[in-house]
Amino acid sequence: MFTKLSALAALLLGSTFSAANAQDPHPGEALFKTKCTMCHGQAGEGIAVFPPLAGSEWVNGPEENLVRIQLRGLTGPITVKGKEYNTMMPANAAMTDQEIADVLTYVRSNMGNNAPAITAETVKGIRAKVGGNVTPLTVKDLIPLKAAEAEAEAKPEEKPEPAKPEEKPEEKPEPAKPEPAKPEPEAKPEAKPMPEKPEAKAEPAEPVEPAAPEAASAASGAGHPGQKIFKAVCVACHGPNGEGVAIFPPLAGSEWVNGPAENLIKIQLHGLSGPIEVKGKLYNGMMPANAAMSDQDIADVLTYVRSSMGNSASAVTPEMVKEHRGPQNATVLTAKDLKDPSVKKDSITEATELEGFKPAEGNGSPSVIFLALGIIGVCTLPAAAGLMKN
Repeated sequence: MFTKLSALAALLLGSTFSAANAQDPHPGEALFKTKCTMCHGQAGEGIAVFPPLAGSEWVNGPEENLVRIQLRGLTGPITVKGKEYNTMMPANAAMTDQEIADVLTYVRSNMGNNAPAITAETVKGIRAKVGGNVTPLTVKDLIPLKAAEAEAEAKPEEKPEPAKPEEKPEEKPEPAKPEPAKPEPEAKPEAKPMPEKPEAKAEPAEPVEPAAPEAASAASGAGHPGQKIFKAVCVACHGPNGEGVAIFPPLAGSEWVNGPAENLIKIQLHGLSGPIEVKGKLYNGMMPANAAMSDQDIADVLTYVRSSMGNSASAVTPEMVKEHRGPQNATVLTAKDLKDPSVKKDSITEATELEGFKPAEGNGSPSVIFLALGIIGVCTLPAAAGLMKN
């Protein structure tokens, strides 16, 4: 009996341990696979022009840096593990505070990284400071890693310095020295003849200042409003001239860019994942959603892309973007969700030179059938009459 009970206990304990070991996956893992692997790799090793996350000093550095990058994006050169990368990471401000906390905590506790978790409350506090600003950051906007390390190391070293205050009481008799300096303020009234300075105030009234606004007005005549957004958000993956970069497809002369505007709007709002053929070449990647951008910003950048880089397509309006925005939907699109850019509506209804007339409407009507029977009868009656005579 004892043997049976011990065996049962062992079985129960084994099942308990196995259940404990079969832990649920980290909530940030799914987000990482959906949003990060395209650029940073399945194991955070980095891909092409995008830096690694595995063992990165930035990942293991101040948590505020990572949260702000998620909320505003990052552009320009940055050195990671001794190598310089010059690219752009788009903002993920549309993600919730909990989602940002989950994915960053997952990255900071995996792939060879060992840094504290990030809470949703931390993200919420930093988001309040950001205040909806989606202008991409640069390395200069981040907390320097060396400075953060120096502060952490300096704190314990500053503790043994309380010995210094013991020397201060010995220096107390020295305050008697400033006494002879008291008569000096009497000499200050002699400096009263200095009022001549107001005459120099007339000098700043030079006519050079009004020339500055003219220069500003000249600079305001910049290019298309979507060009600035394109340079901030799109060039990292698609290149400065839309030629495409590494595994990311080109926009220049793309059939998708010149196709239905609805496709581009939906991609901006939902993102795009999986294989897609562009200019005869297959690309299998992932584009993150830019739903955090305003309707006007999306319309501007898409209009810019559709009217430059060898493209020639109609403009996109904020009203068109608003029509497709609808409720927030984080589901990423695939090529199957888009309209075929090679199919044109006009190709079905336009007249063709071969036929010489527009496609017939109502070919099955009784009038057409009777007309056909009449033509057949006129042609066959003479032949039938000849046969009867014979």
